[in-house]
Amino acid sequence: GEKYGDVVRMIQFGESKELCGGIHIKNTKEIELFKIKSEGSVASGIRRIEALTSINAYEWVDYKFQKLENAEELLSSINIPDSTLEKLNQIGEGLSSILEGVKINFPKLKISNEFNDNLKKLQEAMSALSEIKIPKAVLEELNHFKKELSKTGKQDNAAQIKAVKEQLLSQIKLNDGIYVIAQKIDLGDNDAITDLAFQLKGQIKNLFLVLGAEVNDKPSLTIIISEELAKEKDLHAGNIIREAAKEMKGGGGGQPFFATAGGSYIEGIEAAIEKATSFLK
Repeated sequence: GEKYGDVVRMIQFGESKELCGGIHIKNTKEIELFKIKSEGSVASGIRRIEALTSINAYEWVDYKFQKLENAEELLSSINIPDSTLEKLNQIGEGLSSILEGVKINFPKLKISNEFNDNLKKLQEAMSALSEIKIPKAVLEELNHFKKELSKTGKQDNAAQIKAVKEQLLSQIKLNDGIYVIAQKIDLGDNDAITDLAFQLKGQIKNLFLVLGAEVNDKPSLTIIISEELAKEKDLHAGNIIREAAKEMKGGGGGQPFFATAGGSYIEGIEAAIEKATSFLK
C-alpha cells in the first residue's frame, strides 16, 4: 500500500483498535486531514469506519468541490428557491473551511424560458449532488422544484402548441383533395410535437403532415398521414421518413400513419421536409 492510504478504525466491545491500510506512519501528524467516508455495522458488537487521510483526503474533498462546481454551472439559468440556495451555500462553506482559500458560492440564479433545457440541467445537477451525498433534505427541495418546473413546463408547452397550431392552420394547403402541412416549427420538445401532430390529425381529414424542428440542438422530423389517405394513396409514413431523414444525416421509422426521425445535421431539416412531401407527387 501507499503511505497515505485508507485508514480503517474498528471499535470492538468498547475497545478502540486502529489499523492502517498502507505503510505505518512514524507520527500521527503525517496523517494530516482525516475524512470519514463510511460507517456501519459488520457484525454483532462490531462497527467499521472507513476514512481517507492526507493526500487522498484532500483529493476527495477537491472531487466534491468539482461536483459542486458542475452543479453550479448546470443550475446557472434556473430560478432555484432562495432557501435551497442558502443550504447549498452552507455546504460549500463547510467544505471551503477544509481547504484553505477554496470557496463555492451558489449565486441567485436567473430563470430561462427554455423549459426542457432547464429540466435537463436540473436533473444532471441533482445527479451530481446525489453522488457527493448532499443532505437528503436539500435533494428533496430540488425534487420539489423539479416537479413545479415540470408543471410549469407542461403549461408552457400547451400554450406553445396552441400558438403553433393556429399558425399551421392558417398556412394549410389543399392539393388534389389532400390537406398538406409541411413546416419547420419552433417547438423544442418531441412530446409536444407529437401532441400537436395528433391534435391536427384529429381535426383535419385527408391530412399529410410533415413537421421539422430543432430538439436539444438536433434535427427532428415527424410525419402523420390520415389512415384513409395512407390506404388510398398507398403511403407509408415510416418508409417516407426513412428516406427523408437521410437529408438530416439520420434515420427513423414508424407506422403507415405516424413516424418520427432524428439526425445530426440541423441544416438538413428543410430538405428533409421537401423530400417527404415529394412522395405526394
